[in-house]
Amino acid sequence: LMDDIIVVRDEKGNVGAYDLSGTLLLPAAYASIQPMGHGILCIGEEYDQYHLCRRDGSRLTDEMFYSVEPFSEGRAAVIRKKGEPYGYIDETGNMVIPPSYDRAEPFHEDRAAVNIDKKWGFIDRSGTMVIAPQFRKLGHSKGFHEGYALVKYTGQFGFSSDKLPHSCRRSAAL
Repeated sequence: LMDDIIVVRDEKGNVGAYDLSGTLLLPAAYASIQPMGHGILCIGEEYDQYHLCRRDGSRLTDEMFYSVEPFSEGRAAVIRKKGEPYGYIDETGNMVIPPSYDRAEPFHEDRAAVNIDKKWGFIDRSGTMVIAPQFRKLGHSKGFHEGYALVKYTGQFGFSSDKLPHSCRRSAAL
């Protein structure tokens, strides 16, 4: 349950959505519906073909997407077409960080983990790289929490922060 939206499936397998008062938001006419946060729904018309709409059913954008991640801090990672890189859209559906990432994670504390050539780094909400891609793996949360991110660098897990004097400070093996 996200944004007080209930997704239901009918006997034919189509899905629709209601609010908590029982008011129909979208009829059961879609392959999938996923609340994305901030009152935005991801509607699957068919496999790997998604569009975004508001609670009232009006489209956020006419663009179709291959993949859409939930909104976090006003941004959602998206792929327009299969095989293309990830970029980020804002809550109006505008592409605000151009597609250029092999993988992209949600924003936490104004930072998002992005993967380029099998290495992880971190961008800010404008798309500026604040910690260059250099990490082989990320910790389970894949984001910043209280100013730090858990990363794997040269075989050990440690913490990274753009507030430290070095881009990565390793701790004892965790």
